[in-house]
Amino acid sequence: MTTHRRALATLNLTQLAEASGRDRETVRKALSKAPVIEPVRTDGRSIVYSAPAALERVFCGTDGFDLTAERARLAHEQANGQAFKNAELRDELIRREDAENTWSAHIAACRTKLRAIPKRLIVTVPGFTRSMALPALREIDAALNALAGEASPRRKARGRRSGRKNSTAGAGRA
Repeated sequence: MTTHRRALATLNLTQLAEASGRDRETVRKALSKAPVIEPVRTDGRSIVYSAPAALERVFCGTDGFDLTAERARLAHEQANGQAFKNAELRDELIRREDAENTWSAHIAACRTKLRAIPKRLIVTVPGFTRSMALPALREIDAALNALAGEASPRRKARGRRSGRKNSTAGAGRA
C-alpha cells in the first residue's frame, strides 16, 4: 500500500498517537497545552492537525524549546564562526597567544633598554657616577612597576622581612 505525501501532511488524534507511539489522551493533552496547536480542519467527527507542528509538540513539548529559534541561533553561530575564520585569513585578526608572545617580547626588550640607560650614562656623561646611576635605576624600576600595575618588588621584600604591613603604614595620621 502506497502512502501519499499529502496524506501525511495532516493527521487526526488517532493517527498522531499511532505515529508517536503514545496514548491518544497523552497526545490530546500535549496538543492542548499553551500555546495551543490549532487544528487545520474538522469534519464534525475528527479533528485534523498539521503533522509537523503536532508531532513536534508531542515529542518536544512546551518546555520553551523553539525549533525555529534554535535553527536561527545555530545559523547565527555558524555565520559568526565563518566570519572569524575569514577575518583571520585576511589577517584582520590574530590569535591571543600570538599577540601575547609578540607584546611580551616587545615589553621585555623595552624594559631591558630602559634599565640600561643609567649604565650608558656612566660611560657617556662626564661626571655621572655609579652613586648617581643607582637612584636613576630605582626610579626607572618604579616607573616600570607602576606601568605594570605592581608595587616595587624591593619594598615588598623589605616589608616582609621586618614584619611590617604595608597597608597600615601611616593609617593613624590625619
